[in-house]
Amino acid sequence: MNKIKKLFNSFFNAICVKKCVACKKLLNYDSEKLLCDDCDEEWEIAKMMVCTFCKEDHIDCRCGFGKKSVDSVRHLALYDDKDRESVVNKIIYRLKNSNDDSVFEFVADEMIKYIIEKKGLINTVCVSVPRNPRAINRYGYDHAEKLARIVADKLGIEYVNALRHRGGKTEQKNLKKQQREINAKKNCYIAESEIPKIKGRKILLIDDIGTTGAMTGVCAEILKNNGALKVKCVLAAKSG
Repeated sequence: MNKIKKLFNSFFNAICVKKCVACKKLLNYDSEKLLCDDCDEEWEIAKMMVCTFCKEDHIDCRCGFGKKSVDSVRHLALYDDKDRESVVNKIIYRLKNSNDDSVFEFVADEMIKYIIEKKGLINTVCVSVPRNPRAINRYGYDHAEKLARIVADKLGIEYVNALRHRGGKTEQKNLKKQQREINAKKNCYIAESEIPKIKGRKILLIDDIGTTGAMTGVCAEILKNNGALKVKCVLAAKSG
């Protein structure tokens, strides 16, 4: 039976292509994980790191994250944009650029498993941090919206496309913190037609990565100013 099973597994591994969402290494067709063993080990370590500024576990760190408007913020792992070979970097890059369903499924499951307290989901809707339309045209999709829709679907709550981006030419990543906040306030706004859907509701605000927290804070402020009760931010990663 063992020989038959090995032959069966070899056959399905040959015809069923399943790849690690980080390094794209081929996985066994029956693997329950979406990461290979090496990437899985590195990912687990990345989730346990400490913020270099406040020395808190990064999952509890709120350095710069819109403290006036954000009621809580959670991020799965620390991110270093200079370390191109890190698992976190690869996952974030694929979220932004590949539109691969498997990496979105992985991050959504991780958010739900480690971050979101399901007991507090009554009267809660999902909202995403808006992507610049220029980037959407370039890549063909809004990664934060796609991630938020998957999270909402898995949790059985509504996704509300409340926040929009005017499409300014200046990119957040090229600015310092204070400039980022000014740029975010200039470009982000709420769709009036969606205001009734967030008024009096608790919000799960979803994004891929937070660097200074400027965009997250501005989005939370807009939601609060338009009637949201609480804003809990959930991000895939935080820049260390």
